[in-house]
Amino acid sequence: METMTAFNAKTHFGEAIIKAQSTPIQVTKNGKPVMVMISAEQYDSIEKLKAAYEAQQIKLGQEDIKAGRYSEGTAIFDKILSK
Repeated sequence: METMTAFNAKTHFGEAIIKAQSTPIQVTKNGKPVMVMISAEQYDSIEKLKAAYEAQQIKLGQEDIKAGRYSEGTAIFDKILSK
């Protein structure tokens, strides 16, 4: 991943946009990473992966409920608070 300072990203924004189309650009401020610039295509791919993961987790949760593998929320809190 390429790195640019916030100042360089600001003053060379057009160049940063072009570079971000092929590789993520980490932007730093005061030597610390503050953001990453990525292409819209990369962002869309990440969002699709997140949505697929969330859908899978919901499906697994529904399967657990159908199979009786769950606990009531209040029972869990009561158990935690009783310790």
